[in-house]
Amino acid sequence: MDNYFIMKKKVGIVLPLFNGKKYISKSIDSLLGQKYKNFIIVVVDDGSTDKSFEYLQKKYKSEIKLIKNTISKKATNINPKGRLILIRQKNKHISGATNTGLKILFKMGCDYYTLQDQDDIALKNKLYDLVSYLEKHPSIGFVHAKAKDIDSKGKIIKNGPYQKYFQPLWKKASKNQFKKGDLYDIGYISNQTIMFRKKVIEKLGLNNLYPEKLTYTQDWVFNNKVERSGFKIGFLDKYVSKYRLHQENATGLIKETKTINQLIKKVKTEQNIGEKLRLFHLLEMKIGKEKLMANQEL
Repeated sequence: MDNYFIMKKKVGIVLPLFNGKKYISKSIDSLLGQKYKNFIIVVVDDGSTDKSFEYLQKKYKSEIKLIKNTISKKATNINPKGRLILIRQKNKHISGATNTGLKILFKMGCDYYTLQDQDDIALKNKLYDLVSYLEKHPSIGFVHAKAKDIDSKGKIIKNGPYQKYFQPLWKKASKNQFKKGDLYDIGYISNQTIMFRKKVIEKLGLNNLYPEKLTYTQDWVFNNKVERSGFKIGFLDKYVSKYRLHQENATGLIKETKTINQLIKKVKTEQNIGEKLRLFHLLEMKIGKEKLMANQEL
């Protein structure tokens, strides 16, 4: 398909932010450096206390289109050609921040939508490959792809915990694509690799997107909701993102699991693959990789 026609599709990117000053610029820079240029990024600061919001205003002044503070009710237009919108809101957790961004982008008329975590890295081809896939497969409403594991310094982790779980699932998806009902059972989607069409939001409704009462597994619920609404889900057998593994992105799980035995029990009994992976990663940090690999029951 001609690149000119592909590039005409406007992509909306939602990037929820909460106390992510340490990695946020690397995440944004990976998006600004995309091969695909027709996009807008909405960063939703969800009540950060580490001055992330102020930091972004200074660092990306030339790229900012709009700054809106829903707490102080102030909005400032900066650069009409900017590709970055900064939103500050009271803390609504990741689902609330994601929904805020999607609603803004929907009203701006974006054709396709994707997500980016504050500490992850988009490969240069992420937007181009995902848009190209949807353009070539008009019957597909939602596509997902592959992500590499990286450590806190950005170094690729060979056979990392997420890739270890996802590799056989990606293999299945590449061979059979997606059968209805598979997602409910195993949930094999790396959420930072997804892209979906505008009509997904139109059908679900702006007030029926990510479940704001959930802290984890909200992406699994949303993805199932998309499938149940009748949209076909496709798989692109390419790497489009890097998922960063570090101590900070497991703090919620640390609070919920006080002992190693409690954590091991949770890993054994958890049925949802996304939640199981998070628990598995936390267990690795707590007891070490060698002891984890020696535990055959997991």
